[in-house]
Amino acid sequence: MNGCLRGSLSVVGTWLLGACVCAQLVRPNIRHIDSRQGLSSEQVNAMVTDHNGHLWIGTGDGLDRFDGRSMMVFRADGTPNSLPDDHVNALAMDRNGLMYVGCNAAVLGVWDLATDRCRSIPVPPDSADGVGGAITALLIDTTQRVWFSFGGRDWSCYDPRNGRIVRTRIRTSHSQPAGRNHITRALSDAQGYHWLSTQFGVVRFDPRDHSYTHFFHPAHRSVDLIASLNHVHDMFDEGPSLIVATSGGLYRLDKRSGVFTTLYASEQVWDGGVVALAPQEGARLWASTTFQGLLVLDRSTGSVKHCDRS
Repeated sequence: MNGCLRGSLSVVGTWLLGACVCAQLVRPNIRHIDSRQGLSSEQVNAMVTDHNGHLWIGTGDGLDRFDGRSMMVFRADGTPNSLPDDHVNALAMDRNGLMYVGCNAAVLGVWDLATDRCRSIPVPPDSADGVGGAITALLIDTTQRVWFSFGGRDWSCYDPRNGRIVRTRIRTSHSQPAGRNHITRALSDAQGYHWLSTQFGVVRFDPRDHSYTHFFHPAHRSVDLIASLNHVHDMFDEGPSLIVATSGGLYRLDKRSGVFTTLYASEQVWDGGVVALAPQEGARLWASTTFQGLLVLDRSTGSVKHCDRS
């Protein structure tokens, strides 16, 4: 779960939203965790659980480990085995007891869960512009290679077996500013494709030959609407399609045709839209919004309902 969640961390049921919400729409049991409980920052960017059931939280001011009772905060203190940077954007867990950490630094962090020591792997600057950047998205494939977004527009691969980093620049074919191609989220599907959310649409990336295809919502009413509908915050893989959360609402993208179908449209352009998704057992998908509360999507019917305080 990546993407900036501003405000205190809310733990619903276990660690994932909707995991313990019963079959009927009831008011979820929400527990708030903030700086009073030791959270390093109320800007929560990433969360992942380890094999011990601990929740690791990447924030704007550190890396936190929560065991259900107490919080341990790790920060960059300048020592060789500390966090590379305090601003943590992305987290990913492998099968070997290592957690990869993406920060606002030209470094890929490798956190050893057994020792709480971090190894830093330098990421070379882009030869095209000579500058570094931040790691904003992480994905570990079935061969345990680590894929990450560096500098926003590169989709890079680190192979732990040989230590090599191979980079692919994702270029948009549309007349949009380069910053709109910023990669914010990544997932892999059963066919081996990587799906990358950007600030202007969705990219399907084939790791076998490093080719990619760009999908974007062809809104026609205004430039602002086009940008809002295509600013993608999160995705959920359904198999033949993706559920896509954007600043303009919630959509279903058919992988084969590239057609977007509207499931929920935000009430106003740039009202923040749908920012995060979490599945529940069965066909339900929970969606958090910036100003419209909590939504629940029945994926079997396409219907969306609001969950409010009433």
